[in-house]
Amino acid sequence: MPKISVILPVYNVEQYIAKSIHSVLNQSYIDFELIVVIDGSKDNSEVIAREFEKTDLRVKVYTKPNGGLSDARNYGLNVATGEFIYFLDSDDWIEPNLLEDNIKMLEDKNLDFIVFGFYQDNVDSNEQLIENIPHIPENNEWINGEPIYFTPYMLNILGYAWNKIYRKGYLDKHQIKFTIGVSLVEDILFNAKVYQYADRIVFNRQAYVHYIQRPVTTLTKQFHEKSFEWVKLKHTALQDFLNAWSFDNKQEILASNLIGGLRYCVLNLCRYKNHFNFNQKIKYIENMLNDKDLANYAQFYNPKTKNDKIYYQLIKMRAKYPIAALAQIRG
Repeated sequence: MPKISVILPVYNVEQYIAKSIHSVLNQSYIDFELIVVIDGSKDNSEVIAREFEKTDLRVKVYTKPNGGLSDARNYGLNVATGEFIYFLDSDDWIEPNLLEDNIKMLEDKNLDFIVFGFYQDNVDSNEQLIENIPHIPENNEWINGEPIYFTPYMLNILGYAWNKIYRKGYLDKHQIKFTIGVSLVEDILFNAKVYQYADRIVFNRQAYVHYIQRPVTTLTKQFHEKSFEWVKLKHTALQDFLNAWSFDNKQEILASNLIGGLRYCVLNLCRYKNHFNFNQKIKYIENMLNDKDLANYAQFYNPKTKNDKIYYQLIKMRAKYPIAALAQIRG
């Protein structure tokens, strides 16, 4: 049995998968299995993965009908044999000491999971690096029961699945799986359950993952009609997590999530492809503005910038037309 199972869901990433797999096989820690889940991919991703499987016994390639990222990760969890689990996205790559450093901390401190930093690599259409932005945890450790001020920055750190390593027994004990049929917020729905049952969260204040941000054209990206529904799912999951912990500013975090989610939905609604006409877009915005949770938590919002303050006033006024116009200008 390997010490750790690295789970790599794959869907149409033939341009990037080789670099991702190489970064795993080049780890200084060698006691792992790499589970490559081909999730109904229609390009040459499987062919590339099979070549690695031929030359390295640690690589195990599985194929399944397309079910989405959450379904592919759950599939990987079901076949994993490692004591620990690490999820990597197949269009990103990792530093060679990720597994070694973090497994050492997990074992030395007897942890059920660990959270570490990442690099946001902004690249151009030729994959040339434009900007490398490190995202490092602000704290070394959170202990439930002690006063903690939870910043939106740390919510971003805590949200993703690919900057964590989990003990598989902990996930199994609490029956933690990814929610099928959900996009955009699947990672935080999973992690909120991980944190909810924990009595401490330990951070490694080093960056190991290269999270690649590639240019996306407005002609190819689509607006998800369920976007605000998913924001609300995230809100409920965060409530469960926050209520189980001793944070000083629970309402502020929940308010920030709802207002940030509304802004994200409006921006994408007005920028990307969808079947809504103008009146339908306004109705969608109106429904979000009338949400009961938004009304209850908006008073706790703490705007940081001038734009935040303007948007906050528009939300309080339920000014659907100016909000739509603002999104059009930004688009």
